[in-house]
Amino acid sequence: RKGVKFHDGTPLTAADVVESLSRGLRPRSGILAPRAGFYINVDKIEAPDDFTVRITLKAPQANFMGVAALPFGVIYPKPVLDKKGDMKKDVVGSGPFKFVEYVRGVSIKAVRNPDYFIKDRPYLDGIARYIIKDEAAKVAAFRSGQVDLMAGMQQNTSPAERAVMQKENPKIQVQKVTGSTFQALTPNFTRKPWDDKRVRQAVNLAVDKHVFVELVQYGDAVVGGFMFPGGPWGMPHEELLKLPGYRKPTADDLAQARKLLAEAGFPKGFKFTVASRSLADYVKRAVLTKDQLKAIGLEVEIDIREDARFYSTLGSGEFDIAIYGLGTPLPEPDQYLADSYLTGSINWGKYSNKTVDDLYVQQSREMDPARRQKLLRQVEDILLDELPLIPNYWKAYSALVGPRVRNYVLTGIYTGYKMEDVWLAR
Repeated sequence: RKGVKFHDGTPLTAADVVESLSRGLRPRSGILAPRAGFYINVDKIEAPDDFTVRITLKAPQANFMGVAALPFGVIYPKPVLDKKGDMKKDVVGSGPFKFVEYVRGVSIKAVRNPDYFIKDRPYLDGIARYIIKDEAAKVAAFRSGQVDLMAGMQQNTSPAERAVMQKENPKIQVQKVTGSTFQALTPNFTRKPWDDKRVRQAVNLAVDKHVFVELVQYGDAVVGGFMFPGGPWGMPHEELLKLPGYRKPTADDLAQARKLLAEAGFPKGFKFTVASRSLADYVKRAVLTKDQLKAIGLEVEIDIREDARFYSTLGSGEFDIAIYGLGTPLPEPDQYLADSYLTGSINWGKYSNKTVDDLYVQQSREMDPARRQKLLRQVEDILLDELPLIPNYWKAYSALVGPRVRNYVLTGIYTGYKMEDVWLAR
């Protein structure tokens, strides 16, 4: 589009797109590009003129347009990147709202962008996002009308709580999207004994994923494996739920878990630390993990960390197992497989398997859906056996929409936050 401006008044051109996407394709020294796997099939990105971007692929890719449109592909102003090197201190976007203020641990505020390229948008004068960690305080703020919207990761109330609120005020809406985040335990392959498949398999057998769904997500989740549940690419869900580790654990499953630990050299179990974010559902999962693994002789110490320290821990590899969640804006294998299983991708546990890498490339380039499905089933079989992550469940996301909010639509964990069409009724 012509006439699009960044919030500092500079025009947005193809050069900004090329620079932003290239940072993921070929990261500069010192820059972490955890989603570089998205661009594994990109040969080059060019700007023949100010309003044209040309991306040349090494081979056909079944869903490159979907991957290219993922919300992680944020476009930054090249002049700011050239001058500052990153966007950690300078927030300069081109969207409907402009950054105003961040008060650490309290709020993030933005105001309407009067130069937004869509005429008469956005409708709102501004948006204030409040950081409220206490679940009861969060719900109280919504019920009192101090907060108009709780969505995505910010909304973790139970169906029963939501029903009570809707009974109090029938104008409150509940919106929901299913299976958008894969929640799992991330074992560190660079630390013993987590490089031993038998240890990971033992943990997988002992973790009762169905209890996680009920106690952590109040039923708003689906027990699943490595493929998007209900999607066309993986094992049928009803078949998966018959497998040990995915069905309700039996006495035989726990006995097999203890046998695997003994074969790995731990007949009496061992002690390890689980690193967790301080978010309520993460902490609940850490506590449940600790409780359930006692049955096979494993002693768990929980290390709860604020987000900055938690992600620093993941990046440095200074952990045994981490409680982690992988957001999937669309149910597309090119996105969620690239994130956590490719060598050199986000892949915090440093899992690496050349066969998986090669199969990923083959399936991505396969244009025939039936042949692509066969390749993906091969990937799934390997992951179910090797367990680069130990699955908990696929989480649903919901939104509580206040009575005066109009035109808000929840679309996923990372999407639907532009808010350009949202308005408030009097």
